[in-house]
Formats: sequence, structure tokens, C-alpha cells
Amino acid sequence: MNVETLIFAYLAICVSMILFNIACIFVFEAKDRQLQKRSRKMEHAVEEQFYQVEKGEPVSNSHTDYLSWKLRKISHLMAFDETMERLRQVNPDVTDTYLKEVCSVFIYLMESYSKKSELKAAYFPYIIYKYGIMRNNSETSMNRQLLDMVRSQNLYCRENALKALYSIGDVDAVMEALHILDWEEVYHNPKLLSDGLLLFAGSHSRLCEQIWDKFDSFSVDMRVTLLNYMRFQSGEHGVPMLRLLSDKKQNAEIQYACIRYFGKYPAPEAYPILLDFVENEQERSWEYAAIAATALASYQGEKTVQVLKRLLSSRNWYVRLNAAKSLEDLGLGYVELIDIFEGGDRYASEILRYCMDMKKAREKGVNQT
Repeated sequence: MNVETLIFAYLAICVSMILFNIACIFVFEAKDRQLQKRSRKMEHAVEEQFYQVEKGEPVSNSHTDYLSWKLRKISHLMAFDETMERLRQVNPDVTDTYLKEVCSVFIYLMESYSKKSELKAAYFPYIIYKYGIMRNNSETSMNRQLLDMVRSQNLYCRENALKALYSIGDVDAVMEALHILDWEEVYHNPKLLSDGLLLFAGSHSRLCEQIWDKFDSFSVDMRVTLLNYMRFQSGEHGVPMLRLLSDKKQNAEIQYACIRYFGKYPAPEAYPILLDFVENEQERSWEYAAIAATALASYQGEKTVQVLKRLLSSRNWYVRLNAAKSLEDLGLGYVELIDIFEGGDRYASEILRYCMDMKKAREKGVNQT
């Protein structure tokens, strides 16, 4: 094959790519125009019902029939989404009332969308979550379909189904979803799950009560995820957290989560346990001392300072680092730590200097912005 042939082949490929990109631009623009046209028609139909709602009258049956017919197609559901976004910015109260009036349409369409491809199916529960369409209106058939979607291997389908369940606010439905993920070994990212539970629209106290009642029925991984959720949810779980932290036979990962809880919500009862984790570092894995060293930043006092100073001489780098950060968080500066800087432990002084240099770099970056 000569050079000229290669050049012509290369030019042909380039021209083909340019033509393909031009074709894509025209296709996407055409689709966008179609979406805007559908959105205008949808907005006109919805605005007529807004006038009814503002007068205190219900949405007409002909309108719910219209939605039931149109929203079967994903393109019209996208147009409905765009319409609701615009109208909610202008009149959020009327929009919410309108959506409650048409929730029966979404109950009707749920089964239809659950049979579509996973990407299309995932969009439907996203709309339910986004607009809180079923908030405080738990409906058995919809919950069942959403729970089936929780079993999906598609992340978007699974995550949006969970968000829809959170938005409904039904404690029993969410608990069933958690058991499906756990018992049927459907992997869902723990961070997505713990953060998602914070979106729950119902009573968090009732949900947490159910979680504690069924706590032992979950796997260790799920228990850790639920403990993380409760840590971010409130500081009202000190008693059961302390019980788990005090249990010497308890799983280490569960106890790590409890240590982090008492770092966020200091409790006098937890303080001696945290001290034991750092003072008897050799008796357990290094993670206990490292995480407890971070938690001790929430416990002011000379005892804490002295313990953290001793941890600066730990053989483990992470323990030393977390102890140095906690001393910094407690507000100690060079004067209070001069015995470390001028002492004979090079590793202790270096980790302190490292943390202080990092703090100065962060402050410099903030000042520059």
C-alpha cells in the first residue's frame, strides 16, 4: 500500500466523520424543536387546569385522560418535565396542588413504564421523586412496582426507584427496599444509600425506630450504611450507639461507625471508651486508634491533649496524622506544642509541621480566591 492510498483513506475517514457530526447536529436540533413544540402544547393544556386549581376547582377528567394518553411516551413525559420546571418557578404552590390532583395518572402509568427498557423505566420514578408527586400518598400497586425496580441491575433504575420511595415517605416500603437490597444481595453504593435515606419525606424518627428494631436482621455492610445514615440524620441515637461501641464482641466496622458518631455528637459516656481505644492501641487493629484520635477533637480538656500528644509517637502514620489534626482542631498552636517541636521524637514534630503547613496552604488558597 503506497503513501497516496493511505492519505486518501485518511481524508475519506475525516470527511465521513465531519458528515456524521453534521448529521448529528441536524438530528439533535430537530429533536430539540420537537421537544419544544410538545412542551408548548403541554404547557397550554396544563395552564388551563392551573386556572381551575387557583379557583379551588378540581382538575378535569378530560385532562387526566389526556395525560394518561400522552405521558405513555417518553418524549411527552420529557415535555411534561420541562413544563413543570417552568411553571413551578412561577407558581410553586399551584404546581404542587396540581400534581397532587393528577397523581392517579402516575399510578396508572407506573406499570406501563416498568415494562419499558431500563433507561426509559428509570426516568419515570425520577419524575415522581423530582416533583414529590406521591408524597404522603402511599399506594400499594405503585410501591410494588418500585420495589421490583429496586431489584434492577441498572444503577439509574435502582437509584431513581429508591428516590421515589423516599419521596413517598412510607416507612414500611423503605424498610422492604432495604431488605431487598440486603437479602437478595443487590449491590448499591453505600454512600448513595446513606445519603439517599436523608431524603426520606416521612418521619425520620419512625424510620430509625424501625431500623433499630430490625437492626440485627441486616448484614454487617448494611448495618454500617444505616449507622452512617443515622449519624448524619440526628444526634438522638446515643444509647444504642453506645451499646454497640461497648460490646467487645461487636464487629469492628460497626464500631468504627459508632466512633465517628460520637465524634460528631460528643457524649461523656463514650469518652472513656474512646480513650481506651487510643491508650491500648496494641490490643486492637490500628483503625480503632486512628478513628478515635479524630473523634477526640470533639472532647476538650487537658486529658485529651496529653493523650493526643502521646499518639504523635505512634508507629502508625495514620494515627499520628489524625492525632496532629485533632490537636490543630482543638486550637493548639506552636506555643502549646513546643514540647513536641523541641522534643526528641522526629516523627512527632514532622507530622505536626506537616499539618500546620497544610493549614497555612489552605488558608492561603482561601485568601487568594
